[in-house]
Amino acid sequence: MTTCQRSIVIHGYGTYAIVYRHMLDVAKSAAPDIDWAMILPSSHHFDVISEVLPSDRILCLEHKQSFSHPKLSDLTELAGYCGNIYEDIEAEKEAYRHRPATQQVARAVEVYKVYKEFLVRMKATHVLLSHVETFEGKVLISLARELKIPAIVPSELRNLGGTVFT
Repeated sequence: MTTCQRSIVIHGYGTYAIVYRHMLDVAKSAAPDIDWAMILPSSHHFDVISEVLPSDRILCLEHKQSFSHPKLSDLTELAGYCGNIYEDIEAEKEAYRHRPATQQVARAVEVYKVYKEFLVRMKATHVLLSHVETFEGKVLISLARELKIPAIVPSELRNLGGTVFT
């Protein structure tokens, strides 16, 4: 019998990174056959996540993004994109909203490329997202579709109680 090696990349958006930190600690013994990795939009929780994941399995977008305004050459890099980058940018309430349109698109393409490279390098078999309404969540869902990686999203059952993964 062969076992399938799984590599799950978690989107550690906001304080969800802290929620998943405990899960990763438990997973070391409960699911030792899974390779875990995490994408952090900022460095806020990097130290805490570094306690449970090696640094090469953590992507901190803040550290990877250029500090200058990226230049948009063309959109051919989005040829396989399974979403609408313009609609996805509209979901962003803070970081992109007050920039000129060309900078918004250039930054969005930059995020797409950084995330795609990480998913490919981690050999992701699944992507776990807690938040899909943001620009980054939308990009990750589109990337998962493009790369044919199943996306896992926890859904609260509200009046039934509990949470399921959908």
